[in-house]
Amino acid sequence: MENIALIHDRTPVWIALSIFYLDTELEKDELEPIARIFKQSRYTIAEIKLIDRYEVWPVLNSNLASVAGVWAAFNEEWLISECSKYINGERRGFFLTSKIYKWSVGRYWKKIDLIYKNII
Repeated sequence: MENIALIHDRTPVWIALSIFYLDTELEKDELEPIARIFKQSRYTIAEIKLIDRYEVWPVLNSNLASVAGVWAAFNEEWLISECSKYINGERRGFFLTSKIYKWSVGRYWKKIDLIYKNII
């Protein structure tokens, strides 16, 4: 039961984070709604960064290296199912500390941090 509540709480965060992994370049006006979702969640920005690294990155990072990657949106049912495996202990989460993460996803965090701080 506890995991169901956790999955419910994380779902909007996972979906918002998944946008970082689309085969597109995000601009400030696309990042503002993401920052608002983060602000409305029960998680701190530091906790959301950990969710990204250990639950979303393992599921979606391969899309960034794909020649024909997903660019519109990920299937939400699939995304929730896959990300939830990392909090349920079915898979061990990992985080690639590399230039790939910093270039692909980390670059958005600086912008999100600024936007997040200005949301009232």
